Amino acid sequence: TTMEPETPQRTLILSRYGAMLSLGSNYHDKHSLARLFDLEQYVDQLVLLDPLTNEAPLVDDRFVLDPNLHYTIVTEADIDEQPSDDEEELDQQSPQDDNGELDSQVMAHFIKINQIRKLFIKEKWGPLHEWIYTVSDRHFKPEYIQLLANVANGLDDRVAQLSDTGIFQVSDMFSREFCDCLMEEIDLLENSGLPLLRPNSMNKYGAVLSDIGLIQVWTDIYLRYLKPLFEQIWPELAQQVVGHHAFIVQYKMDEQKGLNIHFDQSVLTLNLCLGKEFSGGDLFFKGLRSDPESQEAENFVYSHVRGTSLLHRGEHIHGAEAISEGTRYNLIIWYQNSEQIGH
Repeated sequence: TTMEPETPQRTLILSRYGAMLSLGSNYHDKHSLARLFDLEQYVDQLVLLDPLTNEAPLVDDRFVLDPNLHYTIVTEADIDEQPSDDEEELDQQSPQDDNGELDSQVMAHFIKINQIRKLFIKEKWGPLHEWIYTVSDRHFKPEYIQLLANVANGLDDRVAQLSDTGIFQVSDMFSREFCDCLMEEIDLLENSGLPLLRPNSMNKYGAVLSDIGLIQVWTDIYLRYLKPLFEQIWPELAQQVVGHHAFIVQYKMDEQKGLNIHFDQSVLTLNLCLGKEFSGGDLFFKGLRSDPESQEAENFVYSHVRGTSLLHRGEHIHGAEAISEGTRYNLIIWYQNSEQIGH
């Protein structure tokens, strides 16, 4: 019998400036790490430090890492550096003293690391289901295509308004085939060990879908399949959309189980539950940022249903309760105005 290849275990690795990559054990070798963190000239001087500054063991040019810890990548020269009296005095001053220069260095570092990471993925990634990268009616249920054909005459009961503050549920939107194929694509990405970024500032686990070439499809989905619906619900907001940020969030018992209260960097948000098997993890909504009275009055709770889409304003304050078992994946698409793109 043929042995199945072992799935690479992911570990979080940070640069000195805080750029964080989730990286599989198949890329824990010195040369991959040196390339990904722009340290190729120091390939033989790399050191990975755990949170207690213990050095990770190195066996045959490959670091042996504990997936339950995070590590910071440095060079031997970084460790040997002893701060002078002047440097110690600078460290005690406000970080704002040299804030502009430091911020620009950090930003340039993050941009460079992200460029390297994207090129690294592009070289090694091969899609599993190529058809999902180009939008067609196949992405949607026939019931939703039928709804769109008549949407100019108004909404029917397939679009359920769940609250006075504008939370909508569409149960017959994306096809089961599309949901399953997208989930298999994400599983392939997760198990590839390729370097992943956090999808946003709050979600620690998941993936940004533009990394694997799923970019244009979300624009086309909006223009052809969502905008006609959104124009019926939010006519003014639908006209503001000029871009998007599409990502997968993952909630898992031994990782991130829920999400604190927040609002989205979007005009409008689509939230599609992909599964897999889970309990708990309800969404809760607490009103609109622009409407303090709604924040006092609203306490709406929504239980995810696999394959069902939730639509709401980006300014809607919400959070996710912790799951109680299993793993939940959601496709989130932030449809953004010109000021929100890149945030």
